[in-house]
Amino acid sequence: MSLLSTHRVSYASELSKHDIHYVLDMPAYASYYLVKQKAPLPAVTENEAKSSKQVSRMPNPKKHFRLAPQKRQAEMNVLPMEKQVQILNSLVERCSVRSTARLVGVEHKTVLRVLLRAGERCQQLLDEKMRNLSSRFIQVDEMHGYVQVRQKNLDPTRHDELIQGEQYVFIAIDAETKLISSFIVGKRNGANAYWLMKDLESRLANRVQLTPDGIRPYADAVDATFGTNIDFAMLVKVYSGDEVGRERYSPSEIVEARPIPVMGSPKPQRISTSHVKT
Repeated sequence: MSLLSTHRVSYASELSKHDIHYVLDMPAYASYYLVKQKAPLPAVTENEAKSSKQVSRMPNPKKHFRLAPQKRQAEMNVLPMEKQVQILNSLVERCSVRSTARLVGVEHKTVLRVLLRAGERCQQLLDEKMRNLSSRFIQVDEMHGYVQVRQKNLDPTRHDELIQGEQYVFIAIDAETKLISSFIVGKRNGANAYWLMKDLESRLANRVQLTPDGIRPYADAVDATFGTNIDFAMLVKVYSGDEVGRERYSPSEIVEARPIPVMGSPKPQRISTSHVKT
C-alpha cells in the first residue's frame, strides 16, 4: 500500500458525513438502491435464446453471452457503502490491505480500488477547501518509510530507485491548530522540498514563521517560493553518530538542537519541530 494513499485516507477519517459520501462516489452508490431488482433482459431472437441463457457485462462471441443492460451493469459493479466505509475505517486503523480484505470479506484488489478512489477524492477535496489558511507558525519534517524493499536491499538492476526503496512523507503542520497544511511523498531531495514549499505557499493567506530541520534543500526551496515574505528559521539537530554497525533504520540519539534564524524575524521561542514529530 502506498504511503501517499494511506495519508489521504487518514485525512478522509476526519471528514463529515456529507463529505464521506462525496469521497466514496455517491452517484454509483445511489444506483445500487435504485436498482433493487434485476433489470429485465434485453429482447433477443429465438436463435439467440437457444444458444445461451447467460448474461455478461461484456459480450463473449465464443459463448454468445448477451450484454446486460446498463442499470444491471451498474448494480454488478457497485460495492455497498457500508463495506466501503468498513474498508476505510480498517485502513485508517493501520490494518494491512490483506487483513482488511479478510475482515470485510472482499478481494484485496477491491480494497485497493476503494483506497485509490478515496485517495483521489481526498486530494480533490484538499485542493478545493485548504486555501487561504490563516496560519502563523508552520513546522516541517519528514516521516521515514519504504516501498516494497528496504534501501540496503535495493538493486538498481531490478528496482526503480525513484519509486521503490526508501521514501519519505514530507509534512507541513500548523503548530497551533495541528492542521496538516501540505504534504508530499517521495525521496528526500531538493526537488520534493521545492514542491512542498511551492504547494504550501499557494495555500497560505498571510506571512508565517516556518521551521524545518537542517536539511540544506529547504533553504533553497524557501528562497525560490516564498522569497523574503516569510520568517524562516532552521532547527539543526546534532546526533551522537553511532549509526555505524547498527541494523536499525532510526537515527541515533539527539545530543543538541541548534535554532538558526535564516530570514526575516523568527521568534526564538517558536523555532521548534516538536509538534510535527508527535
